[in-house]
Amino acid sequence: MKSTHIARPYAKALLDLVVEGKNEDAVAGDMELVLNTCKESRELIALFKSPVIRESRKIKIVDAIFGSKISEISLRFLRIIIQKGRDAFIPEIAAQFISEYKKLKGILSSEIISAVAVDQKSRKEIISLLASYTGKEIELTEKTDPDLIGGFVLNFEDKRVDASVRSELEKLRNELVSR
Repeated sequence: MKSTHIARPYAKALLDLVVEGKNEDAVAGDMELVLNTCKESRELIALFKSPVIRESRKIKIVDAIFGSKISEISLRFLRIIIQKGRDAFIPEIAAQFISEYKKLKGILSSEIISAVAVDQKSRKEIISLLASYTGKEIELTEKTDPDLIGGFVLNFEDKRVDASVRSELEKLRNELVSR
């Protein structure tokens, strides 16, 4: 069974609960913290996946790590996930929650990859163009890849705009080879 099949119902249930209580913004921040902590800690992932460590011990560790940093509803949710034996899926559930939250709020995650860092003026223009094209609030992450030589690659929704020098050179090479 794919982890998204398990993560999605839990994430949606939590989102429905917190939207009803108008706590979705706080819980979204909590799930970001949980996800980032999981990404940074192999030990925490190993703890969640371990069938040897008892449920009560896992809950104590989660309480110690997140107890004072996240809301009570998020902490209770993590405890329930552990009690249900789904703790190995906590990172996926947190990621799925964040994805569902962004859909609810009309936030579009996008990524720009460029050969050099994008200046503030260009960044604002890209965000403005994407916002007018999609009608959504834009959350833009930036990466640099010197292999692009110049230009950029923009990823958003299921689309990819490749305006890099590297791709243009590859197109030209392929055209010359096919003749």
